[in-house]
Amino acid sequence: MERRKSILHQINEAGQVLVHDLSKEFNVSEVTIRNDLGQLEKKNMLIRARGGAIKTEGGVGIDYRLSEKDKLNIEEKARIGKKAAQLINEKDTIIIDSGTTTMEVAKNLGHLNSNLQCVEYNQSTHPAKKHESHHPRWLSS
Repeated sequence: MERRKSILHQINEAGQVLVHDLSKEFNVSEVTIRNDLGQLEKKNMLIRARGGAIKTEGGVGIDYRLSEKDKLNIEEKARIGKKAAQLINEKDTIIIDSGTTTMEVAKNLGHLNSNLQCVEYNQSTHPAKKHESHHPRWLSS
């Protein structure tokens, strides 16, 4: 719904929105706006507050496409990936789930010897698979 997308855009820009202002802007009742805010809150896209709503910390609840996620918080993800990879030792067993941050972990596993085996548990492209040069032995299940 366009109105809800616009509300989310405004809340992400300003950090908060007011029911009264949104009602005037969209030419709908305050009850309609409160309903919109309630639906968005159920999806964890905002937090309702007295008279309006506020932004969730860190954009929690906003489900970006993978192509958008890899452009968000690039430096933080790289730091997390590097630090997490440093915690992994030769004989450790790890599971790397899909995601843009876990891709950074996989990119930083080059310090392990070439005997590392990676198992792919589904048929979709695993984020680490892009970095097969570090991990030559892929097994599929």
